[in-house]
Amino acid sequence: MKCTRCAFGTAVDAPGRVSIWCVMNEKAGADPRPRRRRWPWVLLVLVLLLCGGLWGAYEWATAKAVATLNSRLAERSLYLSYTSGSWVPWKGLGLENMVLYQDEARTKPLIALSNLDVELPWQEMAAHHEFISRWKLSDATLELHDPKGKVTLEHVSMEAVVRDGVIEYSRLDLKNGPRLFSFSGAIHLGSDKEKEESPKEFVMDLDPMRSILDALDFKEDAGVFHISGKVSFDARETPMTWSADLIGEGEHVIWQGVPMHKAVMKAAMSQSGFTGTCSIAFAKGGTDLDLDLKDWRDAPMSFSGKITDSEGRINQCKGTYRGKDDVVVVEEMQGKANMLEFLGNFPAMNAQLPKEVQVRAYPDMVMKNLVWKTKEGTWTMSSLHLRSPLELSVKVEGHSLPVDQVKGEVAYTGTAWKFSDISAKVLGGTLSLQGMHDGKVLRDATVSVQNVRMADLGPWLGENGSSFGKALASLSYKGDFAVEPEHLTGSGSIQIENSPTVHVPLLDETYALFAALIPGLKRESGNGEMSGQFTSKQGVLTFSSFKANGGSVTVTGSGTVDLVRRTVAATAQGRLRGVGGVVTAPISRLMEMEVSGPLDDIRVRPAGDGLVGNVVDGTVDVARGTIKGATKVTGSVVKEGVKIPFRALNLFRKKK
Repeated sequence: MKCTRCAFGTAVDAPGRVSIWCVMNEKAGADPRPRRRRWPWVLLVLVLLLCGGLWGAYEWATAKAVATLNSRLAERSLYLSYTSGSWVPWKGLGLENMVLYQDEARTKPLIALSNLDVELPWQEMAAHHEFISRWKLSDATLELHDPKGKVTLEHVSMEAVVRDGVIEYSRLDLKNGPRLFSFSGAIHLGSDKEKEESPKEFVMDLDPMRSILDALDFKEDAGVFHISGKVSFDARETPMTWSADLIGEGEHVIWQGVPMHKAVMKAAMSQSGFTGTCSIAFAKGGTDLDLDLKDWRDAPMSFSGKITDSEGRINQCKGTYRGKDDVVVVEEMQGKANMLEFLGNFPAMNAQLPKEVQVRAYPDMVMKNLVWKTKEGTWTMSSLHLRSPLELSVKVEGHSLPVDQVKGEVAYTGTAWKFSDISAKVLGGTLSLQGMHDGKVLRDATVSVQNVRMADLGPWLGENGSSFGKALASLSYKGDFAVEPEHLTGSGSIQIENSPTVHVPLLDETYALFAALIPGLKRESGNGEMSGQFTSKQGVLTFSSFKANGGSVTVTGSGTVDLVRRTVAATAQGRLRGVGGVVTAPISRLMEMEVSGPLDDIRVRPAGDGLVGNVVDGTVDVARGTIKGATKVTGSVVKEGVKIPFRALNLFRKKK
């Protein structure tokens, strides 16, 4: 029976009866006091009881979740520790300073995390009848351990699902210096069906990771190099196996001190090694290489491919890179690309390249065994052989010197350039040299410059080139050669041919002295020649013999030229052969002379009392003053002498 008056239709025990709710309502309506709502308080009490229950279960839920997680890990001989944990129903288990060990005594860490959130979706686990957890990392610090030590990675973020022995991570982002990593993949731990009675020991090998991080040695305050791809691990094998398909890209990065406009690397990797490609654009030119590594521990990475200079010329190359030693070896490179330009992209090598040299036409060449120690910034090169002529220009004392048809071989020891059988054409003549150049001195040198046009030397001699006519100059030298005079030690010879007498040292000056001393003697025009033999020691040249011929004058002499103190001290004899209208052959005139003074003001003066003697050709010299026509030298010639404008020696002076 239901109460007919009750809005709720409350059941009653007999017809006509009124429910207790109706009676209470009637009484309430008769009460003049306002009715008070009590149900919100009841609801509040229920909520408080529920919260209290949850709070009371907090420790139990956390412990239960950790126990479940520990149980699943222990089945695979992995053991967990942490400093603090928390349980939030809608978030899951949160652990701080978590460490995963490979032994129950917790003495052999494998993985350490600054924080980890683990969600346990109970309904999903019940539906699939398997243990499932969702792991999340946010800006965490990750440490990986193996028998050789640990590798630390920072700013790690991850989203992963763990089920039946597989960790599938859809996102794993981390930062290591200027390197950003973005991975996806899986870690296979073994399903419940695959478990053994005695699980295999979980062994981690971080050598590949160390090799990769060492190889990706980018500078922090430059561009970022981003590596992305899929990486999978299989811990069911001992040691753990893995594979990866990766691509790395970066712009305006600096690797091992080398600036790169853009670098792209693709690689297929595993625990056994990797194969891949590398493409780099430098400030000038670039590389496209194939890469191959057979073993992460012992074998070097090999590479082969091409380099391209700024004008598109190509060299083929091959070599190795040993990351743990930071050594790149270019075993061989050959082609027509501009190697000086390409090496200029590498600061360590660029510092040792001759800055005064500009290549006008690069040759076909073959280079062998260039060894670059990237950390030390040092390098060596066994040989660079020119298979076709090289055309270049060298800056000398502010003027460009063209050097054409260069042939031969060079090497670099790390401190000096070795030149072997170098030949070239220069200033219309020929050049050959060999020796070791350490940046200042060409040591143990053999230098030969033959028949260069003196007219082309005009810019360095401060003269109009046309005034030299068809004069030719030659130089041969053995020893230590340098433009800084204190390093000049050796021996050599010098020769000038077919030169106007005005440009032959001492010849024109001797004419001038004779003309001043002998009445009616006219200075001759025409060409002359000169030759000299000398030794040098620390910049002091000692001429054992000197001879100049031109017209009716011959000059012989000996002495020293001190290029360090910039002075000359020598004696000479001038011989004037018979000149029509003055004296008749075979009588000739002989004059003793002193040559002295600073290099910028060399003076030639008559020696002794200034008398001129007559000599009969083929006889011994007779005493001065006994032949008719001898004159007492007076005036400015005795006091000042005649100046020699020999500017060539200015090329040899100490650099400021």
